[in-house]
Amino acid sequence: MWIGLLFSMICLGCLVSGKTPEQKAENFSRQIEVYREKIVQCLILGEYTRSGPYVLETVINYTYAEFYIRPDVDKDIWFLLALEVNLAMRMGCHRDPSHFPGISPYQGEMRRRLWVLILMADITVSSQMGMPRMISDAKWDTMEPRNLNDTDFNETTTELPPSRPLTERTSALGIIAMRRAMTALGAAVELTDGVKPCSYADVMRVDAALQQAVASIPPPLRPQPMAASLTDSPQMIMSRLFISNKIYQGQIALHRRFLHKRFSDEDENQAAYSHKTCFEACLGTLDIQRVVDEETCSGGQLSTMQLRANALMHHQFLTSTVILCTLLHHAHPVLRGSDIRETLQRCQSIWMKRSETSTDAKKAAETINFVLTRTPPDSQNYGTPSSQYVKEPGDGNSKANYAHMSNEESPVSELDVEMMLPANLGLFNPENFVMPNPFDNFPTQGPPVQGPPTQDFQQYRNFSADPNIMDRRNYEWVSMNWSET
Repeated sequence: MWIGLLFSMICLGCLVSGKTPEQKAENFSRQIEVYREKIVQCLILGEYTRSGPYVLETVINYTYAEFYIRPDVDKDIWFLLALEVNLAMRMGCHRDPSHFPGISPYQGEMRRRLWVLILMADITVSSQMGMPRMISDAKWDTMEPRNLNDTDFNETTTELPPSRPLTERTSALGIIAMRRAMTALGAAVELTDGVKPCSYADVMRVDAALQQAVASIPPPLRPQPMAASLTDSPQMIMSRLFISNKIYQGQIALHRRFLHKRFSDEDENQAAYSHKTCFEACLGTLDIQRVVDEETCSGGQLSTMQLRANALMHHQFLTSTVILCTLLHHAHPVLRGSDIRETLQRCQSIWMKRSETSTDAKKAAETINFVLTRTPPDSQNYGTPSSQYVKEPGDGNSKANYAHMSNEESPVSELDVEMMLPANLGLFNPENFVMPNPFDNFPTQGPPVQGPPTQDFQQYRNFSADPNIMDRRNYEWVSMNWSET
């Protein structure tokens, strides 16, 4: 198992470093493939199901390696996550080390840090799959790690030194801030993933906990402009962006379901708060995407963090893109002038750059093009929903909403009311809104052109039209993986 851990560290090191200028992409991929193979061989030879030293660390590294090399959501990562979580619980990492007298102070503190990584992986991967997280708050009581540098303690330490102030940057400060953000995000995800609908009072209770988590983030890791981060390390900047992204994810998870819900007159303040919070969280998320895109280029402050940034935040960028496309398509009253069009146009160029390696990115770019082409750019149209874009309550016939449009206004003659991005995004209740299907053939630039659907696409339409197969709660195709579609 120690050899497997060594191979996993080398594999992650190669992935983070990237290929050298002299190295061909094919040779680099073959090198990574060899290390991945050796990790698996060591896990099998070491009988990983029996647990023991180095097993959990090796599985965590291997899961991250597989996570980083896949540009889109993959169910195999979710299965690996299940193995990781169960190994951690079997080893007792979900219980604070103070319950086990035989664990040394050094081992206990490292287990606390390790548990934070498992919490982060659980929420990140489960959210990407559109599935409930595997670790609920009632299942663990592991305490927060202390704010200590790695040099403050070692294997021979008999008693941990007191925690340093949270204003002091240490090697554990990012772990501490991440745990606080993940705890609040986990509560938001667990509330919204429930099979039974939650009340608005529950939503606001978790929203308050999320705001409290924001206030508890250590000062060095709170959001700040890139111009004020010139002397900070890429790891510190990346931690700030990641934590902010997770806070936005929690706000979107809590309030996105209310974007298209009809409120009574007395609940108007609730509607305004949810609309504003979700909309601004989407804009904030896509502003992080802009920063990541600019700073991960050659010479940027995050040029060495490109792989990590794309892998960890890719899904949330997609989610925010889809929500803004929905709001623009329906001319939602929450929109502000031309802000949303400028944001989506910028996002489209970012997604197009990644479309060669990511199917999800290609769909995102095509979707933005479709929505921008179909939506009038006049600022006067914002805030006044039009009948040609909004579905009337109880109207199941989407084509009727577009029947009055002329051929010039509607280059695509037939629309479908299916989701436009990977089904595991699980964004909205399909009974409350309709969205055009972006699979009709059209280029990523210029007006859409009509084309007959392929045989595979027709099979997908027939499949998705079956209400017995579709999970109505989170709008996920439970029997078919997106990549297979």
